Amino acid sequence: MVKLIFSTVMVFIAVVVIYFSLSNRAPMVVDLAPSPFTVAPPVFVVVLVSFVAGFVTAGLVAWMSGGKKRRRARQRAWQAQAAERKVKQLDDKVAGLEATLAERDDARPFLALPTRPN
Repeated sequence: MVKLIFSTVMVFIAVVVIYFSLSNRAPMVVDLAPSPFTVAPPVFVVVLVSFVAGFVTAGLVAWMSGGKKRRRARQRAWQAQAAERKVKQLDDKVAGLEATLAERDDARPFLALPTRPN
């Protein structure tokens, strides 16, 4: 169902972009200010390149602003892994001590507590 909705939306966007491109084929003069060059691409190229540049710029800004959070998440993951290793190490140590204690209890003769006569 999600693929169908995604495909429908993408086809709609493609139709809109194609219609916009066909409607705006007139040339537009773009002056590259500090240099002596001028370019005359169609209007739709200028608009679509502007959209793509804005999309890429926004993605980069969002990615860079999340850097501290990603670093903190990596550090917390490393801390969690270290804690899990420590827990496993301590579980192994407890199991070994319990086995040693069980061997001692098995080797020791059973001593019954004296009972009082009634």
